[in-house]
This record gives sequence, structure tokens and C-alpha cells, in this order.
Amino acid sequence: MLFFCCRKATMLNQMRSFHGHATLLEQTLYPEQRSNGEIEDVVLASSRIFFPPTDIGNKSSDKLQIRNNTHMPQQVRLAFTNIPDIPVFITRYDNFTVQPRRYMNIPLGFRPNTSGYATTRLRVTVVGPLQKEMMVNLVGEGIQPIAHCLDETD
Repeated sequence: MLFFCCRKATMLNQMRSFHGHATLLEQTLYPEQRSNGEIEDVVLASSRIFFPPTDIGNKSSDKLQIRNNTHMPQQVRLAFTNIPDIPVFITRYDNFTVQPRRYMNIPLGFRPNTSGYATTRLRVTVVGPLQKEMMVNLVGEGIQPIAHCLDETD
């Protein structure tokens, strides 16, 4: 039985390297490696988040995915780089821990107070022995509500 299990694992490894792609489970368990062969420690799924066009006064949301590929829990802090008097980008979490070999989806919100585009940068800082800082660009568009536009044409 042991021979069969080892043989099966060897065949799967050969098939994986032959086909050059991995399943979602394999991507979760075995993250992609950097070009120099090292596995990235804490990574973001995206460095840019676009919120859908949102009516002024309403809220739209999206998620920031943070993955911890290390074998230790990592403390993460979030901070917006430029905050206006009335913030249009919001998050409920500014300090949290990502468990080892796991990922977290952090909810972010966009609540426009004027029409037009709004942008900001979100600083993601890994605290502890890694001391890593990453930036995420957030972009959203505030639009006039449709009912308001219809009232103006009458």
C-alpha cells in the first residue's frame, strides 16, 4: 500500500509539472514562487481596486485579499495615505492578524459625497520581523442618482 501511495504522489507531481498549471487547492497550498525561487511571504491579490460607479450618498464595497505564506502569524496594519475632511474610502479594520498559510478578505467601502472620480492609496504594513510595506490604489466614481437626473429634465 505504501508503494502505491508513493507511486501515485510521484505520478501527480510529474503530471503537474508536465501540464504547467495547478488546481485552486494546489495554488492555495503551494503559492507561486518568485523568479529567484523564493516564496513571497505576505502578498496582496491586487495592487489596484476599482469600485463600481456609485450614487452620491450610497455605499459600494469591495474586498482586499491578503495572503500569509509564512509559517508564523503576521500582524498587518492598514492606513490611508491622504484622508480628506469627509472620508470617501472606509474600512472597519486597521489592525489585524493573518494566520499562517491563510488569507483574509478585508472589506473596503466607497461612499462618495460628490460626483466624479476619487482616488487614494492604502498603505498595508506588515509589522514584526518581516517589516514589509505595500501600497494599494483605490479608485471610485461618484455619480448623480438617476431620480435626481430625471427631475432636472422635466
